[in-house]
This record gives sequence, C-alpha cells and structure tokens, in this order.
Amino acid sequence: MARDLNKVQMTGRLGADPEMRYTPQGHAVTTFRAASNRSWRTADGEALRHADLSGATTVSARNRLGAFLGAAAFALFAG
Repeated sequence: MARDLNKVQMTGRLGADPEMRYTPQGHAVTTFRAASNRSWRTADGEALRHADLSGATTVSARNRLGAFLGAAAFALFAG
C-alpha cells in the first residue's frame, strides 16, 4: 500500500448549483464544479488569462455544501 498523501486547496467560483443526493445509509453526496482563474504576462508583456475548471465530489454524513452554496458563489475547498 502506498504511503503517499495528496492534499489540495483550491479557491474558485462554482460553475452551477451543487448537485446533492443521498446514499441508502443517509450520507449526502455532493457533486460540484468550480472555476479558478490564472493570469500571467508573456515575454512580450501581453497579459493573458485562463480559467481552469475542476470537478469534485464530497461524501459525508454531515455534508451540507449544497444547502449553503449556489452558482457563482466564491468558496475555498481543501481536502
């Protein structure tokens, strides 16, 4: 078994309302998409901007993400 740990911290705006559903055991499963912007300058001094889209799914008995956040909400995600 690998002993590696991957951790992600991301800020961004939700692309749509989170989709919530429940497992037979009552755990909430929330799926969402978020966009983060990157900006930089080329060697010629031209300003460029790009949006990175990421998707994620959370599973928890106390998961209430969909109840508080909607489309275009700014959020910090860590895990």
